[in-house]
Amino acid sequence: MLLFTETPVTVSGVQLGVGAYSMFVIPDKGKWTLIINKHTGEWGIPYKYQSEELARIPMTVTKLPAPAENFTISFDHTGASCTMRISWENTQASVEFAQKNSDLATQP
Repeated sequence: MLLFTETPVTVSGVQLGVGAYSMFVIPDKGKWTLIINKHTGEWGIPYKYQSEELARIPMTVTKLPAPAENFTISFDHTGASCTMRISWENTQASVEFAQKNSDLATQP
């Protein structure tokens, strides 16, 4: 998945400057991890971009009250932040994105 940001943002406290990033998710029982990578344009396995990772962010994992029939990515916007939610089968993983002040450097 690609993330394009025109303003500096934080993802669960990790600062990102203006730019384009790849996002990967590692799902595991009870623990999901969001990877933000500065390498864009390639997908798939083998994953060979560890040296370009900016962060591995633990996601909040909850059990859904009813199974999700389709893999779903949604964003809930609140004020200057939003929550990305990934729903799959009986699990939902989430992470918060927030807009940062303009004094953050514009480099990733």
